[in-house]
Order: sequence, then structure tokens, then C-alpha cells
Amino acid sequence: MSSKYKITPNTNIYFITTSTHLWIPILTNEPLCKIILDSLKYCQTNKGLRIHGYVIMPSHIHALISHEISSQIPNVIRDFKRHTSRQIKDFLYKHGKFSRLFWVKVFHNDKDSRTHVWQRGYHPKAVFSAHFFKQKLTYIHANPVRKGYIEKPEYWKYSSARNYLLGDNSLIVIDEISW
Repeated sequence: MSSKYKITPNTNIYFITTSTHLWIPILTNEPLCKIILDSLKYCQTNKGLRIHGYVIMPSHIHALISHEISSQIPNVIRDFKRHTSRQIKDFLYKHGKFSRLFWVKVFHNDKDSRTHVWQRGYHPKAVFSAHFFKQKLTYIHANPVRKGYIEKPEYWKYSSARNYLLGDNSLIVIDEISW
């Protein structure tokens, strides 16, 4: 059976979601969000990733991304997840955020005896139209509002809503897209 979530040569723009293992809310402080942002910036600068919108939530990340060569997206996301996983685990251990026992019980995957920060996959949904792009961008920006964390999208620090609505490029520069 073929998955509807896959990269195809028909477009190079995708709406993606990657979630923490068991949806555990670990992306809850500035240093952990900085790990995500620094890695996204690295992927922009060194791997050709274009970021058109994003939100970092406590248990997942949504983004609108593209790459000049769509077949490179899986490699970039794989590297992003691998790097951030190592950085997040190192941070959590170093700062005593999880006891070793908790980490093993919750993050351990019995199938391959490794610990996981991220769930498998990133559910890429192809973006073929400006309408769908706008719909997904609105969804991304409204996510913290829907969850009741804030009243307005631009109040969420780790979201491109600040770029679009406030012109704030201080955390990450958003790659413009024209249709």
C-alpha cells in the first residue's frame, strides 16, 4: 500500500509535521527551541532547505518547506532529525531534565534498542497551489492559539507568524515564495 505522505517530483513545496516520541512535550524552553532553530538555519545555509513557514510546539513542529531538488528533502529532514535528536538528548541529560530511568522507559524503542526523540516520518503533504499554501500557513500560525497558549499568532515566539505579521526576522529568516 502506497502512502499519501511522500516526496514526488511533481512539486518541491511541502507541508511537514514531525512529532516527538509519544508526543512528549519536551520542546518547552528556550535552549531546546534554539537547537531546532539553529539546525533549521544550518539546513537553509548548507543544505538548500527553504523555510516558508514554521511553528515549534512543545511536542511537534509544523513547517512549509521546499528545496530546489525535491528528492533532497528526505535527506535534509533525516539529517535535521538526527542532529537535533543528539543535541536534545545531550541537553536533557546535562541539565538533569530526565532521570536515566525515565529516559529508558519512555524514550527507549524495544525494536532497535536506541532512544528516540522524534517519531518516525514527517508526513510530507505536497503543496500545489497558493490556496493550499495559505491554508497550511494559517493552520501553522493558529496552532498555538488553538491549543490555548496565546491569544494571537504573533505572540508565539517560535513561529513564522512573527515574521509575517511583525516583520520580525530575528530568530530565522523566512524564504519568500511567489506563485
